[in-house]
Amino acid sequence: MRRTRRNLHPIWGLLIIVSAVLLLPSVIEWMDAQDAKRMRQINAEIREAEASMDRAAAALCRAELGPGAQALWTHQGDLVCRPAVLTAGGAQ
Repeated sequence: MRRTRRNLHPIWGLLIIVSAVLLLPSVIEWMDAQDAKRMRQINAEIREAEASMDRAAAALCRAELGPGAQALWTHQGDLVCRPAVLTAGGAQ
């Protein structure tokens, strides 16, 4: 009986290794799906924050320069307010 137990140890170890190798792709796929879901959530939060910041910038520019003022962003991330452009007919 002792002889049989000793002979089973390598088999159990091999079964554990094979099981781990077979399950690994499923675990990786699940982790990738979770990462993709979290990235979509983060991107949605960023878009929402950017839209809120754009609305606040537009309101600030309108308050400073009046209706029709434009809120623009530089490459460095600075806010630039431009006054409304008037045409010869007086329309904006």
